[in-house]
Amino acid sequence: MNAQLNVEQLRKQAKEQARERRAAGAPTTRLTGWERSAVRITAAALFDLGADPTIRDAIHGGMADGWADFGGHSELAALLREHA
Repeated sequence: MNAQLNVEQLRKQAKEQARERRAAGAPTTRLTGWERSAVRITAAALFDLGADPTIRDAIHGGMADGWADFGGHSELAALLREHA
């Protein structure tokens, strides 16, 4: 339950920061340091709940690590590969 609360809090902070960046006209695709931490915490929680990072999407056949790389999130891609 505690991890769930932390993830929810981080998600709310990420949304607020993204709104602020959009309002300022800044790009929103790059993650800040604490957002990267939020991604790691969220991914760990999903893995603990049994998430399977090897599932392929039905349209392109890509796995989550490939989509993370495609989106410029190499750290997340590496984390997904560790759990594949």
